[in-house]
Amino acid sequence: MNSTVVSTGTAMEFRKSRPSESALPLLDSHVDAAKRRIELVVSPSARASLATLHQMEATLNDGTPDWRVVIIPPPRPLPPVLFTRGSADLGVSQTGTLENLAWAMRHWGSNGVLIEGRASSDGDGPVNLAQARADAVRGWLEQQGIMVTLGASYPLPDQQRREDAEGVDAFRSVFVHVTDAQPLDAPRHDP
Repeated sequence: MNSTVVSTGTAMEFRKSRPSESALPLLDSHVDAAKRRIELVVSPSARASLATLHQMEATLNDGTPDWRVVIIPPPRPLPPVLFTRGSADLGVSQTGTLENLAWAMRHWGSNGVLIEGRASSDGDGPVNLAQARADAVRGWLEQQGIMVTLGASYPLPDQQRREDAEGVDAFRSVFVHVTDAQPLDAPRHDP
């Protein structure tokens, strides 16, 4: 049996259930009634994206204004920041992805990343588009207090074959890799 959390309107209910019934499988949970804080450590088996978990935390906090709900996402690779063809501009989509990445990192107690900018071979952009994308992401992350090590790759070895196999969208991106991951049982600061 696993613990799960279910939000119904403004109330939260914790229950024991079978994994197949879990709305959000939890690895652990902590309730501090004195601080009116609930921390939910999501199981690695959870299929929810960072964006979904981030939104779930916001919704639970809106529905329980006297309590602070913190959802700790499971450790997993961060999603890439995807760009439109030929662009290094941070639009709504890119900023949303970055907000979710920064949220997860705060909850993991991480503060350092390695980023790798990429460009597709059909980009119609400047030759240094991979670098421009990496620079844009670095600037945003550094404004959030995250330490960034920068890299850019164009072209990658065997890029044309890889684009054919993986699709060009994977190469219109910046990959973000956590460099200071903390164990799940390490003490975390209050995100």
